[in-house]
Amino acid sequence: MESSGAESESVLIVTTSAKSVKRFSEAFAAASINQIKVAASASEAQKILLEKKYDIVIVDAPLSDEGGENLARSIAASVKGKLRQLQDENAKLKQKIEDIRIIDRAKCMLISYLSLSEQESHRFIEKQAMDLRTTKRVIAEGILKTYAN
Repeated sequence: MESSGAESESVLIVTTSAKSVKRFSEAFAAASINQIKVAASASEAQKILLEKKYDIVIVDAPLSDEGGENLARSIAASVKGKLRQLQDENAKLKQKIEDIRIIDRAKCMLISYLSLSEQESHRFIEKQAMDLRTTKRVIAEGILKTYAN
């Protein structure tokens, strides 16, 4: 396990055991992870997690104020929500990339068949999309269908 360059990884250890803190800290130090924070209870850990995001959270149960299971579930739910957000964002970015590809292919068709400049073909697609109240992709797909044969 190596540090990831510019920002080193951070760890939150939630435990009431000094022995566990020592053991985990040594293991992470051996992996060049030196940003280590310790919380002795679930409530303290939740306050810390509101202030800063951690790459790794270790819950060494039982804790002083709970068994640790609720804290672990809470952290997992947050991570799952963040992961879902990132997946949605990724899907939107992939869609934008695909839109750009299709629009660029349509521009090439206009350049090739109508001898327009890149700027003129871009403006043509934009104007058609505005006039027809649709997306540039829909216009580009129509252009591709027209000139594909």
